[in-house]
Amino acid sequence: MNNYLENLTSFHYSLITIVIIWLAITIYASKYAKPNSWISKLGMSLGNKVCPKCATKLPMVRKPKNKDQAMFGGWTCKNCGIEIDKYGKEL
Repeated sequence: MNNYLENLTSFHYSLITIVIIWLAITIYASKYAKPNSWISKLGMSLGNKVCPKCATKLPMVRKPKNKDQAMFGGWTCKNCGIEIDKYGKEL
């Protein structure tokens, strides 16, 4: 029983470490990465976005149209049909 508790504790430490590393990478990618670099895909973009072409407000809850939108964020404008990344820029 004691060995089980030790393994459970080490599992929790590992999980906490992974979450902290993921948060650090996400914050770095959101703030400091160049917009076209691969790490910028890992960042977060908060706030309301509008379509850069037709200025239609994009929904907060989105339905991804392809796997890139599902994994890295982004929208397809319902009004004009262009793809927009999670930072609100046309792809």
